[in-house]
Amino acid sequence: MSQTLSPSSARCYGLARVARVWSVSRASVYRSLKETPPNTIARRPGPVGACSDSELADHIRQQIAASRLHGEGYRKLWARLRFAGVRASPRRVRRVMGENGLLAGARFRGASQSLEQRGQLATCGRGVRREATSPTPACPA
Repeated sequence: MSQTLSPSSARCYGLARVARVWSVSRASVYRSLKETPPNTIARRPGPVGACSDSELADHIRQQIAASRLHGEGYRKLWARLRFAGVRASPRRVRRVMGENGLLAGARFRGASQSLEQRGQLATCGRGVRREATSPTPACPA
C-alpha cells in the first residue's frame, strides 16, 4: 500500500495519497490495520496479575473459609490476601468477588426512628395527628 515505491521518484507513497486514490478515509485505513484477528481471545487490557481471576477467586474462598467471621468486605479480604502473599488490586478483588457472588451484603440505611417511635405522633381512630403542645387532648372524642 503506502510501502510501494513510486517508479518515477523511487519514494514511498504516503498514506494520505493512497487513501485519497482508494477513496477511503485515513481513519478507516488505520482502523483496519488495528483490528485484531478473529481467532484471538478478548481480554482486559494491561498486564495479567500474579494469578488468574479463577485462581484469585479460589484464594478469596480459602480466606473466607479460614475466617471465623462471616460477611467480611472486600477491603478486609484484600488485606488478608496481601498478608498471605497474593498480590491483587482492591478493585480487582472487589470485581472478582462480585462476579462470584462473594461480596458481603450492603448495610440498610433507613431512618433511625420514625416519628411514632419517638413519641411525637398520636394515633386516633380517624388517622394520625401530631401531638399538640397545648393542654388540649390529642384525640378529641
